[in-house]
Formats: sequence, structure tokens, C-alpha cells
Amino acid sequence: MDEDKRKQKTIGWPSYLVAILMLVGIGFLFLPILGTRASDGTYVSLHSFYVYFGGLQMEVVNGVRVTFPFSFNVWFLVLLSVFVLAFLAVLFGRNTPANLTVGLFLLLAGTIALFFSPQFLALGNPSMNAADVSYDYGLFLAVFCFVLSILFLVILIVRSKRYWRKRRRK
Repeated sequence: MDEDKRKQKTIGWPSYLVAILMLVGIGFLFLPILGTRASDGTYVSLHSFYVYFGGLQMEVVNGVRVTFPFSFNVWFLVLLSVFVLAFLAVLFGRNTPANLTVGLFLLLAGTIALFFSPQFLALGNPSMNAADVSYDYGLFLAVFCFVLSILFLVILIVRSKRYWRKRRRK
């Protein structure tokens, strides 16, 4: 009986590791995820804070001051909230297949939506052309963490379903 209770308490601890990995991925989203070319062709990384919340980013490129005006972007905030909801579903869904599945689908949808970031930037800032915007290193690091989280979540969901199926038989 004690062995069964111990197993029941410790069966879902890997979900905490997946939640930490997702939190690291969310943190990577605050690194530059997009970049563009200045008028002279020099690559400039766009600061994520300005991309998400708006503001005026000023850069000095080859001795010339270049400014990028951004407005408040609702599309990116919806995307960030999808990742936060996925994080919370995994964090609180320790050994619950339903919560882990919700977290998996939210994480999968958010990861796919990350590749539409240039279009989201163009929707929120009409002065930016989506064709001139490219991905930066923050996006690739975040996607790497999210893809690892997706793989681990699939394993966790299968383990959790097996556990509950075996438990129902007893």
C-alpha cells in the first residue's frame, strides 16, 4: 500500500521539468525573435519588448541613426498568452492526461504560430513589410525548447494514460 501511494505521488514529476523547459522557451521569446535590413542593407535585430508592447527603437548603423517605430501588437500578446496557458496546463496537470493534452495542443498551436511572426508584426505595424523581416536567434532557441517540450509531453501523456488504465483495473 505504501509503495502504491508513493508511486501515485511521484508519477507526474517529469511534468515539472517540461514546465521549466517551457518557461525557458517563453524567456527566449524576449530575446530578439525578428530582424530586418536597414536602408543600407545592414541586418538589425528588433528588440522583442518593442515588437510586443510598442515604442521607438533607435539603432546606429554605420554612423547613421535608424529608428523603427512600433505600435502595441495584440497578435503577439495573444501568442504569448497561449504559451503561458500551455505552461500552466502542464504545471498543474501533473498526472492528468486531459491537462497535459490541453497543454500539448496549446504548445503545438503556439509553436506553429511562431513561424507567422513576420505577418503578425506586419499586422500590428503597417509600416513594416513582412517580406523584409526575417527570423532571429531568439525564435530558434524558443522553438527548440518548445519542440523538446512537445516530445516530452507526448511521452508524459502516454505514461499517464497507462498509469490510469492500470490503476482502474485494480
